[in-house]
Formats: sequence, C-alpha cells, structure tokens
Amino acid sequence: MVKNKIQVRKEALYNRSLLSDEERSEKNQKIFNQIIHCNEYQNTNIVLIYASYQNEADTFSLMKHALENGKEVYVPKVTGCEGTMEFFRISSITELKEGYKGIPEPDNSQSIFPVDTFFDSCLMILPGVAFDKTGNRIGYGKGFYDRYLARCKVTGNIYKIAIAYDCQIYDRLPSDITDIKMDRIITEKGEYLCT
Repeated sequence: MVKNKIQVRKEALYNRSLLSDEERSEKNQKIFNQIIHCNEYQNTNIVLIYASYQNEADTFSLMKHALENGKEVYVPKVTGCEGTMEFFRISSITELKEGYKGIPEPDNSQSIFPVDTFFDSCLMILPGVAFDKTGNRIGYGKGFYDRYLARCKVTGNIYKIAIAYDCQIYDRLPSDITDIKMDRIITEKGEYLCT
C-alpha cells in the first residue's frame, strides 16, 4: 500500500525522534563535513539556510562556518498574517530569537534577500521531514519553501540541498505538481544527486 503524505510525515518524524543526542551529534558532524566540502557551498557567497529546531539536522555549525568564511547568510522568518516566508541576512547566530512555532528566526531589522532581483547563484539548505532518492521532499505541511522557491524560479539560480538523517530517506514519496524537487540530499551516509 502506498502511503500518503500524512502517513509518511508521521512515520519519518517518529523515526527521527528515536535518535539519541549522541547519535544526532555524530550524524550532524558527518553532514557538516560533506556540506563544507561540496563545490556548491565552496563556490557561493550567498547561503540561505534554515535554523534547525528540536531534532532536525543541525545547521548552526554551518551558519557559523559560512559567516566565518565571509559568506552572506540569510535565515527564514515567517511574516505577515498569511504566513509568508522571507529570508533575512544575519551577521551572527546570536541574532536569532524564538519566533514562529518556537523556531529561531531573525528580526525584521536586517536586510531581506532580494528575491525579485536577478543573481548568478546561491545555495539554499532546506529542512524537511522526509525525502526520496529522486529529490522529492515532504515538509511540515505549510508549503513555505515550495511557495518561496516558486517566487525565485525566474530570478536566478538557487541550488537546493536538503540535509536530513538517513532514517528520513524513502525510495519513493507521493508528490504534487506544486512540490519543488531538491538538487541534492545529504545525509550522514552520503548524498543523493537528484538532477
């Protein structure tokens, strides 16, 4: 029987919750090492990256590394009554405060990523609940990233890397026409090139 998104989301979140702090720490280090050595990270000056929350794959080490290496780092914040997501530039991880659903977010005082301006390339590090080996992603069900990336399609080249633990990877996931695929998925066990 093919599982629907709700079933997959519940299962993947449960699998991720079973990891101990020690296991997550070890897996996070392996993911971090792969990211900082990949060409897309090394060759960009702009990184759009989520702030990890609860038991998600850690991004704070990546943010710190990017800032220390002179990259522009932008972190998402949910804004407005309709729940629009925008990315705001940070200069330190200490600028992140508890925001939407308790997720660390920047405030609105920083510069916003110019989604309506053409840019050559940048890297986006995405969260998610479950992924498959062809680049399909199941998020938390609000569609923030799919809507944001749909706005970016004609304004430049965003290379999309999702990071996750291997227990979140499936052979095949259900997908909708509005779902945007990842270019690469990185786990502690390696990577899946999806394009």
